[in-house]
Amino acid sequence: MTTKMLNEFKPDYNAHPGFMLSEIAAARGIMKMELARRVGLEEKTMSQILNGKAPIETETAIALERVLGIPAETWSALSANYKLRKKREESAKRLSGFVRWADQFPVKELVERGMMAKPSSKTDAVEKILGFFGVSSPESLDDYLSRLRILYRRSPTFQSDTKAVASWLRIAEIIAAGIDAEPFDRSAFLETVKAIRDMTLKAPCDFVPYMVEACARSGVALAIVKEIPGTRLSGASHWLNPSKALIALSGRHRLEDHFWFSFFHEAAHIIYHGKKQAFINCENASSSKEESEADRFAANILIPPSEYSAFSQSGFFLKADILRFSSKVCVSPGIVVGRLQKDGLIKYDWHNNLRRRFDPDNLSALATQNANSQ
Repeated sequence: MTTKMLNEFKPDYNAHPGFMLSEIAAARGIMKMELARRVGLEEKTMSQILNGKAPIETETAIALERVLGIPAETWSALSANYKLRKKREESAKRLSGFVRWADQFPVKELVERGMMAKPSSKTDAVEKILGFFGVSSPESLDDYLSRLRILYRRSPTFQSDTKAVASWLRIAEIIAAGIDAEPFDRSAFLETVKAIRDMTLKAPCDFVPYMVEACARSGVALAIVKEIPGTRLSGASHWLNPSKALIALSGRHRLEDHFWFSFFHEAAHIIYHGKKQAFINCENASSSKEESEADRFAANILIPPSEYSAFSQSGFFLKADILRFSSKVCVSPGIVVGRLQKDGLIKYDWHNNLRRRFDPDNLSALATQNANSQ
């Protein structure tokens, strides 16, 4: 056998390095006792290594480099990869007990949205869910979800479908992490909110990029994430850290008045309700002082109270009247229609042709594209 063939080494990273060491020693005609003597180990210890029952320690790897001419780094890498593979196998076996738990998460939806690769197996689905949420174990994720349930205790949707709602929030957080926001400035954000109000007459391709950029300049990451089926969420807000807040919108109902009201509602929470609270705007949520304040802020910033009071008492709500009033207060006619319907001043089937419909997928794509360019 030539020297070249004797020194040729193609490691199998899936096997214990001791088995490969045994094959190399045999190919070179080195007996176990002789190998142990050259390396400086007891024959028993060498036997354990060759049989895959003991690791190759760093000192042994260096000795093998001198004896066999194969770099110590190779032996160390083989040992480390073998240990890692064994641990992965043990971890996969443990995670296989959580496949039913994983079935409760909207995995298919997350795959379709590009938030995770398609799992290769049920156990892999558990692994990918943990990676998506950035936790190390199902127990850690359950603990996180329990804390979220307490934080969002006023949301019946969160209580009934915690995993879907948490997944929606997580997508928003991932998007927000990619937004380079300035440190939060309350006064600056309040001025930003007022400026955004003037964008209600614009098209989504104009107002969405403006909103994302303007909010980021005052310390707020804006994420628009289409709702996950069954969650029935319009928006959410909480603090990512002491200097960066998150506003998440879903575009639910697809109507412009709902979209704008949701944004200003969540903005009010950021401006007025402290950094230790979190809010979700969903159907059938229990009322609170903070939610009432946020509703009032959103309604009043969209349509000035004094102007709306006079208009609502006029009793003239024909299309021409609404267009004239919306032009006067510089707000989209659809917002006026939505307000009149909500207050019971006109029927819910009146003037809906004045309410623009926004595609949540389009809103989300515009917001994400702009977030990625930050």
